[in-house]
Amino acid sequence: MVQYLSWLATYPNDQYQITKEDIELKFGNFEEKVRKRQLFLTTIRNNQNVIYLVARINQCVAGFIYGQKTAESNLLDALYVLPEYQGRGVV
Repeated sequence: MVQYLSWLATYPNDQYQITKEDIELKFGNFEEKVRKRQLFLTTIRNNQNVIYLVARINQCVAGFIYGQKTAESNLLDALYVLPEYQGRGVV
C-alpha cells in the first residue's frame, strides 16, 4: 500500500504522459502484489545481507526502505514514504 500510494503521488506526469491509470495498471491485482510482498519478506528474513526497515508514526506505517549488501557495493533498492509524511523529516 505504501509503495502504491507513493507511486500515485510521485509518478503521474503530463509532460511524460504518465497517468494515474498507468500506475494503477502497473500494480494490477493489488491482492496478488501483497501476497508476493509477504512471500518476499519471509524469504529475506534471515539474510544478513538484506535490510528492510519500516518507519512508523503513531503505530501507522509511514514508509519503508529496502537495501542489500553485495560483494561489490551496498544497494538501496527501494525507499517509499506516504505522501502525507514526505518532507517532514525523521525523528
